Amino acid sequence: MTIEDVKKLKPYWNVQIANFKENSNEPVFTLLQMAILLNKKTIVGYLLARRGLDINALSRNNQTALMIACEKKVPLDWIEAILKKGGDLELATMLHYAILYNACNDFVFSLFHIINHVKRDTPKTKGDTVQLTGLGYEIKG
Repeated sequence: MTIEDVKKLKPYWNVQIANFKENSNEPVFTLLQMAILLNKKTIVGYLLARRGLDINALSRNNQTALMIACEKKVPLDWIEAILKKGGDLELATMLHYAILYNACNDFVFSLFHIINHVKRDTPKTKGDTVQLTGLGYEIKG
């Protein structure tokens, strides 16, 4: 999948549209959730830079992008970017405390360090993608 494909799917960014099973007719994941599961850094960065993206949309299994990212143990800069976009840690905790805790167990101290240092102001999205780098991200135009 390319950025051009993602742009064409804009009306469907916040709904369940994807599934790993070829024979299944029931979508399970949003586009962002699927990009996280497939480790598509460019697509994750692009989607996080977009206005109108519901970062807390639920999968059919009641998981948010933040929960999926923690479960998959993605790089911490992805977690930080999701939190800066508005990922709701309380929602994730309320829905699946045990899953979130177990998935993040290896880096839970790092996660709380990031949460405590996330800036309140959101970056201006003047470019097409968010570059995920280190413990932060920058807008690429």
